[in-house]
Amino acid sequence: MGYTKQNFMDGHTLTAAKLNHMEAGIAAAWDMAGSGTGGGAVTGIPGAAGDGETDDTEALTAALS
Repeated sequence: MGYTKQNFMDGHTLTAAKLNHMEAGIAAAWDMAGSGTGGGAVTGIPGAAGDGETDDTEALTAALS
């Protein structure tokens, strides 16, 4: 999927069309990331819960080592 970058500058007006274009790009990127079709497999960090609550510091540090 291609995406045409929007070049915003001071004084430009945000239109619904430009915002919807960005939303469509974000949604497409999210869909590709979730399906593993965005150029690489989606993998988790071994040993990390990834639930947003558990302290995954040790697992993340080990993954970076």
